[in-house]
Amino acid sequence: MIKHSLLKHQAHPKVLNASIIEAELECVEIGEICEIRTDIYNCDVIARAQVLGFNQSNTILSLLGEAKGLSRECVINPTGKGLVMTLGSFLKGSVVNPQGNVVEHLTDASTTVHNESRSIQQGAPCWQKRRGIYKPLLTKIRVLDSLITCGVGQRVGIFASAGCGKTSLIHMLIRCVEADILVVGLIGERGREVAEFMDVLRKSERKKDCVVVFATSDYSSLERCNAVLVATTIAEYFRDQGNNVVLLIDSITRYARAL
Repeated sequence: MIKHSLLKHQAHPKVLNASIIEAELECVEIGEICEIRTDIYNCDVIARAQVLGFNQSNTILSLLGEAKGLSRECVINPTGKGLVMTLGSFLKGSVVNPQGNVVEHLTDASTTVHNESRSIQQGAPCWQKRRGIYKPLLTKIRVLDSLITCGVGQRVGIFASAGCGKTSLIHMLIRCVEADILVVGLIGERGREVAEFMDVLRKSERKKDCVVVFATSDYSSLERCNAVLVATTIAEYFRDQGNNVVLLIDSITRYARAL
């Protein structure tokens, strides 16, 4: 009976087109993570996918990673939960991929074991828990502090054409802004741009206070969207620990295109 129940909730892919999969899956929700195995007799997970939506009796999923090695014999197994990441002080001075995994440490990793797990799909706090914006955020960049003064808790968008110096401004903010933690999301950037950004950051004295989350332009639209949620989840975690956190997303335009 248990085996029959497990088989009922698994499925083979009916359509596999680039990073999009369609399969007849029951009892799944949008945002749920599914594991992909080579066949019904093998328990090794070779890939993961996330539920995007539904098309009549088919469930539409997007791969988290590459489609290389997948076949019609693969088995899709729902996990019953969304994308969950581990959070802790070990994230300081690290580079994180769209799945919430650390791929590089810019400094020596923290040995603190007080970690917690959170879903990246967190609801916004209600208005009763929000604070008013009364205190200025000193960036120590004169043109910002004088002409578009930022407040603690405020959202500010800086929009300009390519090559106008937005990324250079982010490096200036990292170097000068008064904050405990800086979380930088590099969304939809070219691989070369991310490499150049990291070359500069590795030489910065504040690299130990930074967390970089990346999803370059070769990642799927879903993973670019997830990277923004991962960066936001990390920023919210350090905020809840009592830190002053600055969250920088470069660029919000490429995030909007990925939605």
